[in-house]
Amino acid sequence: MAGKTAAEFLRSFERSGFMVDVTWTSAGSAAAAVTFKALYQDAQSEVRFGMVTADEPVVTFETAYCPLLTNGDQLEIGGAFFKVRDGGNFKDATARRFRVRKVSA
Repeated sequence: MAGKTAAEFLRSFERSGFMVDVTWTSAGSAAAAVTFKALYQDAQSEVRFGMVTADEPVVTFETAYCPLLTNGDQLEIGGAFFKVRDGGNFKDATARRFRVRKVSA
C-alpha cells in the first residue's frame, strides 16, 4: 500500500464489487439514517491450543462516508441489525474500522 491512503485502498474493493450497503442510525441524535458502502467481514473463529477464539464481525469504510459513526450506533447490513462496538480511524484517518455485534430488530 506504499503511497496510498487507506481510503484509496478501500476504493479498489468498491470497484471490484466487494462492498455492501450499510445503513447507519445514530444512537445519540434524531438525524436521518445514512446509507453508504462498506467492506463487511463476517465473524471468524479458530481453534488454538485447544481453545476456541472468535472475532466479531467488522465493517471498514472511508471516513468521509460516515465520519460521525461511534460506539452504540446501529447499522443495518443485508437486512440484519448490528450494534457498533469499538474501533476507530486508521492511522491516516481516511478510513475507519469498527467491530459490530448482531442484535434483534
